[in-house]
Amino acid sequence: MNKTALALTLVATAFLTFLDPAPAHAQATRTWVSGVGDDVNPCSRTAPCKTFAGAISKTAVNGEINCLDPGGFGALTITKSITVDCEGTYGSTLAAGGNGFIINATAGSRVRLRGISINGSGGSGGITGTNGIRWVGPTGVLHVENVKIFNFTTTGIDLQPSGNLEVFVSNTDISDVGTLNTHPGINIKPVGTTQVIAAITHTRLHNNGVGIIIGGAGTGMINTLVRDSVISGNAFEGLASTSTAALLVVSIDQTAIYGNTTGVRSSGTDSNVRLANSIVWGNATGLTAVSNGKIISFSSNVFNGNFVADGAPTLTLPSQ
Repeated sequence: MNKTALALTLVATAFLTFLDPAPAHAQATRTWVSGVGDDVNPCSRTAPCKTFAGAISKTAVNGEINCLDPGGFGALTITKSITVDCEGTYGSTLAAGGNGFIINATAGSRVRLRGISINGSGGSGGITGTNGIRWVGPTGVLHVENVKIFNFTTTGIDLQPSGNLEVFVSNTDISDVGTLNTHPGINIKPVGTTQVIAAITHTRLHNNGVGIIIGGAGTGMINTLVRDSVISGNAFEGLASTSTAALLVVSIDQTAIYGNTTGVRSSGTDSNVRLANSIVWGNATGLTAVSNGKIISFSSNVFNGNFVADGAPTLTLPSQ
């Protein structure tokens, strides 16, 4: 009887195991990519994947993709909260003919890109990449830290959210993006009643069509801080704030704006640009305010040495 009972128990256990098997491909909180990896791997440290795209499907929401060693890890479409971090090694995305990172994540997602080189070169001297980083999703938070973005035809960082967005760009270089006045290093252009809060710090924007464009046809509010940064050598404006309906508040602090065709341009009744502790020099024209746009300056600024005209703020306030 004991042997019969044992046999029945073993059969029952095997049957239950068959009905409820353990998941074969559970997502990990941390995954890894390597220049010598393979996307058929589980993306563990000892069996890394080859590309970001291969790793993201094996990474849990709010998880992290890390670079194990130097390599080119390809473009990526992000649909959930995630961190992609290549600091400590060299992680690159070559985005020939397309976008480096597209973010179309679920509402409320938090995305962090850190320590990545994003290159839009198409080879043989051609530049075919369109946008380095592009947010087109709903509400969320985006961090861009210690990133290099260069050689794109349209935009370095393109922010066109359909919901409220917070953006933090720090210690980042954006260069050689486009040649036209609609081709910026950073483009902040939400739709509808969307509100955007953006902080751009310790960042260099040089040799683009425009350094930063803030505006669009939305009716929300865009509140932007540019601090401890350099905006130089852009073919048209260093910073252009253009309001058709949205309320724009741009605060520039401890920033050098030089070598552009126009240093700062403010256009539209609801465009409010404020400068403190900054220098605008060596441009063709320093400051331009048109169509009732406002440029409010504290007396701590320097507007001098612009080749055609320094321009003037619409209002000057004493420094506090």
